[in-house]
Amino acid sequence: MRMLIQTKEVIQKRFLLISNAVNFLFFAVSIFLFSPAASAFENEVEVSLFRAVWPIKRLIFKGSFKIVRPLDGKIFSDCELSVPSAGYFELRSCKYPLSRPLKIHSQSLELASNGRALCLGPSLSSLRRYKGSLKIRALPDASLSCLNLVSLRDYVSSVVGSETQVEFPKEALKAQSVLVQTSMLHYKKGDQLNDSTEKQAYLGADYVSSAVKEAVRESWGERLLCQGRPVPIYFHASCAGGTSSSRYFSDKIPTLKCDRAVKCEYCRDAQFWKASRQRIAAAIFAKAFPDGVPEIVKWDESGRPFMLKFPSGKQQLAYSFWLQLGQKLGWDRLPGSRFEIRKLQDSSVELSSRGGGHGVGLCQWGAAGLARQGAEHKRILEFYFPGAVLTKP
Repeated sequence: MRMLIQTKEVIQKRFLLISNAVNFLFFAVSIFLFSPAASAFENEVEVSLFRAVWPIKRLIFKGSFKIVRPLDGKIFSDCELSVPSAGYFELRSCKYPLSRPLKIHSQSLELASNGRALCLGPSLSSLRRYKGSLKIRALPDASLSCLNLVSLRDYVSSVVGSETQVEFPKEALKAQSVLVQTSMLHYKKGDQLNDSTEKQAYLGADYVSSAVKEAVRESWGERLLCQGRPVPIYFHASCAGGTSSSRYFSDKIPTLKCDRAVKCEYCRDAQFWKASRQRIAAAIFAKAFPDGVPEIVKWDESGRPFMLKFPSGKQQLAYSFWLQLGQKLGWDRLPGSRFEIRKLQDSSVELSSRGGGHGVGLCQWGAAGLARQGAEHKRILEFYFPGAVLTKP
């Protein structure tokens, strides 16, 4: 069963979509470079773990595991792994079979489970369970890199569970499953997945409920195409009245006909449908934004701020400002990109926003709302990606 604290963390991250603009540009441009059959992955993927807390100085293992290489399957239990110095790993504090630290002179380790999913994390409060196996490397700065080798279906299932809420209806989960599977078509040989929201959240086996398993099974092999190419994969928590096209990120992004704004009233049950307001002290705002308090000078087709102008004359994309404000002052300041900003008489700054996340592509709460009204996942995807075609194996 997933831990409540992890659930809140993941939901909040997806509401806020802590992503960078470069990643969005990659996905938007990549649809013109790969054919629908150009997925770099067959049956197994490699996922870089714990990217949000890099560098990793130690890994704590709960339960038993095997070190396949270089120790030929030797079993250990409840250990701490670190790299005290270049050239070797150290296992310590093991419940079994060690009474003292063990040095392993190698630059890499391969680990497998001993019957159950591997349970590990950089700290006791961040333990996660993973299917498949692990490749761990010792890095020159005495930190660790950790790769999870897992089946494609297990990866997709975990992402669907990590990116949604447990109460979402099955058809909404199936829509998310199709998007995750379609996203695999945007990668090429040599590209590496990671577990952060920069790509797609992947939080392990505990996020795969029976409902998620069923949704992935029933939608397995389906892809969403537009003009014969994979749709650009964007999704967010709630749009609060309408989605935007990916040109919201930059008017230089090439788009397909399926990538356009959609009016949506189906996410009214979302936490951020109603406006949230925050007031920031003048000194705090000025430290984060020395150019002053900007005004909105242009909106996109769905009513989201598109361009801002500062008192200094500098102009900035509203999306870029939204990301910077979240990174500098906290993501709870502006949960959604449908925001307003104004300077008050006491020079403090009032922020208000509706929705959760950037507002482009699939509205997850809207998908859940449509599903509760009886819509199948095909109709949900066609609603948020007009003109797209759902292909089946």
